[in-house]
Order: sequence, then structure tokens, then C-alpha cells
Amino acid sequence: MKINVRGEQVSEKIIRMYVSELVKAHPDKNIESVDIIVEGDSLKVRMMHNLERSA
Repeated sequence: MKINVRGEQVSEKIIRMYVSELVKAHPDKNIESVDIIVEGDSLKVRMMHNLERSA
């Protein structure tokens, strides 16, 4: 899984927490990449997964 972080500095611990929650929330999806975009006080998370490999 590829993890991309853009924007302001974010703690590695916070990044790992968000990614682990995504994996827990979507166990049936084969997650290929996660984009985390930080803009001021907001944090946006975008997940890309392979539909062919998903259940």
C-alpha cells in the first residue's frame, strides 16, 4: 500500500492511525493507495482500491 501525504507536517502516529482505521473499516477492499491532504485545520483522506480484487 502506498501512502502519500501532502500539505503541512503531520505526525507519523496520526497517519498510521488514519490508515489503520481505513483498513479496519473496509476489510473487503484491496487498498492500493491512500492520499492524506492537510490544509490548515482540515485533513482529507482519499482511498484508492482495486475493484477487480475486491470481494
